[in-house]
Amino acid sequence: MSRNPKLQTQTAEQAAVCRSVDCAFPAVAAFLAEDRASAPDAPRMRADAPQVSSQADEALRRVRTAPRTHTLRLLDTPGATLTVTCPDWCEIDHEEEVTHGTFLADFTHSGSSTSLDLAGLVDTDAEVLYVEITQTPFGSGPQTPVAQVWPLLGGHAETDMGPAELRQLAERLRGYADALEAKSSHLTRLHEADAERRAGHEGRWTQ
Repeated sequence: MSRNPKLQTQTAEQAAVCRSVDCAFPAVAAFLAEDRASAPDAPRMRADAPQVSSQADEALRRVRTAPRTHTLRLLDTPGATLTVTCPDWCEIDHEEEVTHGTFLADFTHSGSSTSLDLAGLVDTDAEVLYVEITQTPFGSGPQTPVAQVWPLLGGHAETDMGPAELRQLAERLRGYADALEAKSSHLTRLHEADAERRAGHEGRWTQ
């Protein structure tokens, strides 16, 4: 049987490379060996191989869910500060209160807002029926989270609509109703959590 010297050289070179990998990267070598043994003709990427993207996603999740703490300048008393931790639903960076200060009673947490978008149905890009969850933990009013709703009509007291526009409005109202249900469920969970915290502190409010 004749042998191809060129093929022999390539095989020797490949074996040398494999030995180098085995020495320098034993974990990679073990993974490749297991991969070849289980499915020699299968693609080299396996579902159980470590994924950089999943690690990055997990790191990003930890950053997003990590408690955000701010030290506020209080305008009530010169030189006074207060350190507060935002609830996980608050989406304000509080840069204004940190940089320029705030009165204690005015400090507010706010979540994302939901509104009914009427763009294309009226003459201006109007959004109405805004609703968002807010909380003024040190205010004179309710210190538990509340749903704040306010209408903005973009200067229009009334708008004439035909059948097509009315159907579009009805569809958007159905979507808005679903968003309100979601806000209601979220607010219910926040009230339950707030009641548990208050009970645990025997009625004493802590931020």
